[in-house]
Amino acid sequence: MMPTHFPSFVLPFFCALLALSSCRNEPQEELKGISVDQLSDTEGVADSVGEGVPAKVVTRPSDVLLTAHADHRLVTVNRLMQHSSYRGGKTYLGSNYYYSSSDYEEEEGYPRLNAWHGHYMPGIEAVRGVNLLNISHYNMNTKTKHDLFELPVWVNTLYYPAFETDTLNGKPVMRDYYMVSAYDEDTNKDSILNYHDLRRFYLFDLEGKRLAQLVPPNYSVVSSEYDPANDAMFVYASLDENANGKRDVVEPVHVFWFSLKAPAPGERLY
Repeated sequence: MMPTHFPSFVLPFFCALLALSSCRNEPQEELKGISVDQLSDTEGVADSVGEGVPAKVVTRPSDVLLTAHADHRLVTVNRLMQHSSYRGGKTYLGSNYYYSSSDYEEEEGYPRLNAWHGHYMPGIEAVRGVNLLNISHYNMNTKTKHDLFELPVWVNTLYYPAFETDTLNGKPVMRDYYMVSAYDEDTNKDSILNYHDLRRFYLFDLEGKRLAQLVPPNYSVVSSEYDPANDAMFVYASLDENANGKRDVVEPVHVFWFSLKAPAPGERLY
């Protein structure tokens, strides 16, 4: 339960913290999405980005992600944005945010068999980006590049093999795949690709080749949880029961699960 009264010195500090946080945040145009007509046109910079959906999509590389496999590196590709109220109308790239969780520890006095280095799940780093439109894969050995998606999509979360070696029950954990949840189709037919569409969940191999869809396409992914006893992932997903291409609050939510040792299309648990 949240307290209803604060000491006199807490409120000014809290307000200052909010102000600092607001200054660091970039304008949130990512909520507007991408016009479906733009998806095949990724050249040029629009003049009216801050007033609505830009005339063209412009992308730039942001972070290089180190995976557990030395030959395989990922690059997050974000949309270049511009806003009249942001630093004199200058362009900017949205930031990437990394999910983290507390390590699953043994009882005090026992060896720490589960060291996850704060990763979302053992062996898996998870990242979410502002205006993250694609993931590029590069093989350091063959010097080849491959985009995970042929056209820009609205990436929600990328899961990839963590660079640091985690342990589960005292044993090293090594993942050899990527998972991406994304809005990749204008399912609600409003001509805008964004979070109002159905959120899909895909599995890719180390080279960035799509292997499977982990949750049926008539669902929209809501959230996920980890089961350390079974090294499994639970995925909550909303069923598009009325087939209108979007998530409605009144529609049922089901739970799917799959093993993280060898991910495959999920089995329905609930």
